[in-house]
Amino acid sequence: GPPPIEKVLERHADELGLGADTREAIRAIAAKAREDEAPLDEQLRALHGEMRQLLDGESPKLEDVMQAADRIGAAETELRKHRLRTMLEVRTLLTPEQREKLVKIFEERRGRRKGPEGEAPPPGPQE
Repeated sequence: GPPPIEKVLERHADELGLGADTREAIRAIAAKAREDEAPLDEQLRALHGEMRQLLDGESPKLEDVMQAADRIGAAETELRKHRLRTMLEVRTLLTPEQREKLVKIFEERRGRRKGPEGEAPPPGPQE
């Protein structure tokens, strides 16, 4: 997926006028987020592995496969909530003007990926 918000902020720090303190704070939040998310990422990888094993089996039981799907879904939701929390935490460090500029940057990035005809989706938490 697209880079996390802190990577985008880092890349556009000058354009956004982010001071050294703000950059430092964003880095600290990002580092802690990565640390917190590592076990979740690990768990998700393991769950996907389990699912593959189930599906590669001779005759997988529907019930087992559905339960594995639920576990994967729960882990993905947990990770998504984590990323949203990080994004909101980072946003509190920005002024309204900087937030507005950031939305524009995200829209431009999406526009470039979409091509000239593409409608950019409304600015919101992007995975």
